[in-house]
Amino acid sequence: MGSQKSPIKKNEIRLIADGINHSNPTDNENQHSIMWLLDKGLILKEKAGYISTEKGNLLIKKAEIKSSKTILSIWENLSSEIERKNKA
Repeated sequence: MGSQKSPIKKNEIRLIADGINHSNPTDNENQHSIMWLLDKGLILKEKAGYISTEKGNLLIKKAEIKSSKTILSIWENLSSEIERKNKA
């Protein structure tokens, strides 16, 4: 996944969201999502962009284990994990 190895910028986050949802998030949606991920400790802001934390990496690994190893399956499982965290 993009931010596990090196920081990614907001426009790259937007492209990932577009690939998942087949529509570009608005600036407000993008910023809200980034703030939520920061608040939950799943990403960190670095000078060069955003990077997944250890907690975020564990969530990604959990989604990968539950998946059929296709990107779509991983994203669906990751989305489910994030929805569960959002309710907590």
